[in-house]
Order: sequence, then C-alpha cells, then structure tokens
Amino acid sequence: MELVFPGWGRNIKYKYLLCIIEQFACWNLSCWFIVDIGLEKMEKLKFKLLFAISCLVIPVQAQTIAVGAENAVTSPTEGVVTSSFINESTMKGDLLQMLANFMAYAKNNYRDAVETNGVNEACGYFEGENPAGSNEQGVRPNADLSMICAFLCKYGKDKITLPSGVTWEDVNKMARRSLVFAYSTHKANKLRTCAGGDYWGSTSKSDYVWESSLWAMSVAYSAYFQYDSLSDAQKRYVYNLVKAECDYELERAIPTGYSGDTKAEENGWETNILSCALGLYPNDALAARWF
Repeated sequence: MELVFPGWGRNIKYKYLLCIIEQFACWNLSCWFIVDIGLEKMEKLKFKLLFAISCLVIPVQAQTIAVGAENAVTSPTEGVVTSSFINESTMKGDLLQMLANFMAYAKNNYRDAVETNGVNEACGYFEGENPAGSNEQGVRPNADLSMICAFLCKYGKDKITLPSGVTWEDVNKMARRSLVFAYSTHKANKLRTCAGGDYWGSTSKSDYVWESSLWAMSVAYSAYFQYDSLSDAQKRYVYNLVKAECDYELERAIPTGYSGDTKAEENGWETNILSCALGLYPNDALAARWF
C-alpha cells in the first residue's frame, strides 16, 4: 500500500489514520451499533481495528528542498484557498434552496395530531426518536423543524423552488400546527398533553427540565417568523411559554466548572431564551431582569 502526498514530508504516517479511525469510524460504529453488539464487544473491536491500522507502514514520497529554493515548491492550496468568497446574495440563495430541498424530508417526517388542543386548534408534530414526547427526543425535533418551516415561509417564497410533492400550503401548515403543538404541550399552557400524558418545559427552579430553554428558543423563533398571522390568543400562549422558561432562568444558579465540563456551552444556550424574550417583548415589566 502506498500513499503519495507531493510536497509532504515523511512524517505523514499512520498516526493520522489512527486519528481518523478513532474519531470517525470507531465513534460512529459505537453510536450506531453499540445496542446490537454491546459496549464490551464494541471496545474490543475498536482496539483490534486500531492495532491493525497501526501496523501499516505507509511509505510517502519525501521532497528535498534546497536552501534558497523554498519558493519553487508547489503549494496544494495556493490560489485555491483564498479570501475571495461568493457574494452574499448568492450564498443566501443557495442556503435557502438547501432548506427548501430539505422540505421533502420534513413533510415525510410530519404527522397531524388526531386530537385538537383544549381550544380546538389543529395540532401536528415532527417525529423524533420519541414522537410527540416530552423529552429532548420528542420536543426538540418538533421545535427545530417548526422554526425552519416558519423561516422558509417568511423569507423563501418567490425565491426558491420546493421539491416535487411539497407545496407552500404544506410548509405553512407544518409550521403553524407544529407551533400550536409546542405551545399547547408546554407546562405554561397545558392545552393538551404530550404522547406520554405529560407536559414539557421549565417554569421555576423547582419545576424544570434540563435543556428545555434551548427547545423553547426554537419555538420562540417559529412564533416570531409567523407572528403577523398569529391570533392574539396564540401570541399569549407563546408569551406564557417564553416567560415561564425565563422565570426558571432568573431563579436558577448559573453553573460553572473549572475542569472537564466547564458548562460554557450550556450557559451559552441557556441565555438564548432571555434574548428571545427581550426581542419579542422589549417593553415587558420583566425586560430589565431578562437583560
């Protein structure tokens, strides 16, 4: 087996493959198949694979550079990786179209709820690992996809092409009904239950769910993108949800860590719902505390 990397030195050996195997192959295999073969077998397979790769000898073509001739060496990135990017409008258009293409998957993943909520509003949800559940695997996929559909409805019409079998009526319905399901099943509103007969979200430091503020952020964005078409009652339900999540944020102790889990990421996404609250309700009596 021979790999040739022009312009690279002999130090390019199997250690790079070890890194790739360790962080890609083994990690993904353990994530996908650990349930089927078990943790112990997965670890044994991992180390056997690493040992086999480490035994490979990969000769590479060394390149000797004479003193004073450094500029004669051909760079694989010079002229290829530059500071010149596509213009902003083209990038936005490409990103919008990528989201539009994704709608084929979103529609296939969406389900209308059999029952309405307590005020007779039609609901629907996007299926996660726990369809319509009250945990992350149920709430987060629904909230995130609701946000994406609402975003496309607000900014994508007349700019992108939806995939075959998907209409703007579909996207608008998915955005609205998934939003209704999200605020209806939150503890602040309790207009209907999740699949397990319970509710999701945080309302105080004595009644909270880890990470719910992150899911609530996506719900808030979905509501914002649809705000002009929401009824006053629907806006109130969204407000109740956002305020409840912020009530928890105002009461809880901010976590810190000095080694290992620093809580930096957690603190980052915990503040998002406070920012959403300020953006949606800047004149609220609690705005100063949210800030």
